[in-house]
Amino acid sequence: MMMIASIALTSALVAAAADTASQVQTIRTLIVSGGSIEAGKRVTELHRALVSKVSPARCRQVPGEKMAPNTVEPLLDSLEAAVSKKNDVEACQYAALLGAALQESNAKLAPAAKLAQIEKEWLRAGGPQDLESLDQLAWAYYDAGNFSAAREFAGSVLQKSGRLGATTMQLGYFEHSARTVLGLVRLESGSTRDAVVFLNQSLDVQMDVRLLADRPAVRLADALWKKGEQEAVVRYLTRASRIAWTSATPSVQKWLAEAQSGKAPSFFGPSGPAGK
Repeated sequence: MMMIASIALTSALVAAAADTASQVQTIRTLIVSGGSIEAGKRVTELHRALVSKVSPARCRQVPGEKMAPNTVEPLLDSLEAAVSKKNDVEACQYAALLGAALQESNAKLAPAAKLAQIEKEWLRAGGPQDLESLDQLAWAYYDAGNFSAAREFAGSVLQKSGRLGATTMQLGYFEHSARTVLGLVRLESGSTRDAVVFLNQSLDVQMDVRLLADRPAVRLADALWKKGEQEAVVRYLTRASRIAWTSATPSVQKWLAEAQSGKAPSFFGPSGPAGK
């Protein structure tokens, strides 16, 4: 009986390893074919799976030599090698580094190029399949200047998350992101008052606020500041500073101090969030 159980466990491990290798190959194909945005999503999924197999702490312990060169191709090669060796800890570490490198690379894409990638994947999949895809489309259309489409997809995020109940941190984040897009769209149309409403509503959700350290949720606050809505931005940051921001706390406190002194918050400086 024990031998049968051992054989079953071995078979399961082999299948899992093969699945991980297949995922890495798919990521390579996407990167080579110009699908870096979808590749970034796949790397994130792989990283989450690997974290569940090892531990977040071990994944974070990245030796210095693994940090350079922090470019996509070498990191992808290293990830593939770690998976080939069945070293889940190294694979997890390289997946995290590769995800960060892809995020940095994708942030530099021109809006039209980013939108073309997202639309291509959307069509391949037969339409947006999840909140993340809808969120990406909303931002891509906004950055490309197609505000009506941005409004449509941001609205779809809110409708879909509402049907799902929006009871988890992740669903709450996408509601926050959608309200940020809608506020920016209203600001583009000249409705500053509506934009301020969306800014305030963007915090009326349950979410893992650590995500705000990595994504441009403060773009609406930045745009409103530049439109002369300093008081609204100070109120927003004051409220935000009272949330359990964890890793984002220093940035939020710094922005609030700058805003209270009358200085434009350095949202996109060294301590600010990355672009989307």
